[in-house]
Amino acid sequence: KGLDGRNEIYKPYSVIAPLQKQYKEYEKNINYPKAIETLNQAIDLQIKLLGKNSLALAYNYNDLGLLYEQIGEYEKSKKYFKESIIIYEKVLGAKYIDTANVYSNLGLTYRSLNDFQEAIKYHKKAIAVYKKYPDSKDLSLATAYNNMGAVYDSMSNYSQALGYYLEAIKIHEKNLDTQSSGIATLYNNIGVIYHNVQ
Repeated sequence: KGLDGRNEIYKPYSVIAPLQKQYKEYEKNINYPKAIETLNQAIDLQIKLLGKNSLALAYNYNDLGLLYEQIGEYEKSKKYFKESIIIYEKVLGAKYIDTANVYSNLGLTYRSLNDFQEAIKYHKKAIAVYKKYPDSKDLSLATAYNNMGAVYDSMSNYSQALGYYLEAIKIHEKNLDTQSSGIATLYNNIGVIYHNVQ
């Protein structure tokens, strides 16, 4: 009887999992239209089987936002990031890493839409959450600082941008991450700032 109960709990996931796998395969092969179509099928099933407040749904809304961002459909991207945030905030709260990751993604989308004030708002929210986990080896805070620097860079506010880039570099150095593409990008961003102010 206990096993049957467990089977009922996991049944929705076993139905959705093949679609998830297929979507990831399409994404890997850069077939974004098919990835979006398949992910939407998975989302429809999730809503039907798990309801509108499942963490799996929040995760997939975030992924859908990322796919739309990849093809430059920023308004749709923004819509799905916001859907994801609503669920994460409701289920986990605003001070959770997964919520912060979507704040960061939404900030990137607003930057792409040249809505810099909204981008700053969401990057600040992400930074506030990431700062609560200072012992983590995760470089999410460094990435968030880089993203915030990029917003100020886009606004030609080079002193603010430089400050955020330097904060990101400190985190990379503290984590002995001095050979990654992330730190190389930061040094490049700083070089571009110095070039722009000359």
